[in-house]
Formats: sequence, structure tokens, C-alpha cells
Amino acid sequence: MKKLLVVLAALCIAAPAFAADNLELSGSFFLKGWNFTNDGFVDNADSSYFDQRLRVQSKFKANDNTYVVLRTDFGEGVWGENFAYRHADNNKKELEVDRAFAVMDRDMFTLTAGLQWFDLGIAEVVDNPYTGIKLDLKFDGVTMGPWLQPFR
Repeated sequence: MKKLLVVLAALCIAAPAFAADNLELSGSFFLKGWNFTNDGFVDNADSSYFDQRLRVQSKFKANDNTYVVLRTDFGEGVWGENFAYRHADNNKKELEVDRAFAVMDRDMFTLTAGLQWFDLGIAEVVDNPYTGIKLDLKFDGVTMGPWLQPFR
């Protein structure tokens, strides 16, 4: 909880200084209700619950060609279960950093570095955020380039 308060306090203090031109904030909140009835296929497997997620994304523009993106999820979870994000390693976290990357966009290329979304095969082969470097080369309307994940 302390980390969440520190992040929110930093945003409140820093945002007025450059919010007009350099900072874009966006986000979403969802609340879902679930009701599962197994009709006798699995004993005692009927379930009903609510879950939620608050997502906040910020984009700080250093200049016209360079920007940094940070996207976080707060309080993701099932109602009544501590409202903590449960990571794949089964450790509960109050704040999940989902994207944290920098982009440099030039006429002939775009360089993206950091924790970013990566998908391959129309998100069927790979569909996850990864830390790495992506270089997109621009050729007359066609963009292509390598993906490098130097540290794993």
C-alpha cells in the first residue's frame, strides 16, 4: 500500500508542472460479475463472484519524436480476496507494472526499449509483455524489423 501512495503522491506533485503539453493520462476501470452453473457435470463447482481492475497509463513526451509510457494495474482481483494482483509466481502485489518503455520515432526507423507488448502470429504464437528492444525499419509504407531480448 505504501508503494501505491508514493506513486500517487508523485503523480499529484509532478503532474501540474508539465501536464498541459507533455503528459497524457488515460485508463480504464472494469467490474465483472461471473456466474457458473455446471448442471451436474462437476459436484459443488457452481460459483458466483465479482472481480475488478483499475488501469492507469501515462505517456510523457520528451519531444516530438521521443516519449515514455508507463501502464500500471491497481487493485486487480476478486471481491473479498484482498484486492491484490496475483502474479504467476503466486505472490500478491498491490501494483502491477504492465508496460514501461521508451520510444524514439524517426523518419526511417522506430526504436522501442523496455517492458513492452510483444505479439507474434496475430497474438497466437506469442502474446505477452516482454523486456527488450524492438527496431522497426520503415520502407515505403512497409514496417519491419527485429526484436531483441538481451537479458532474460
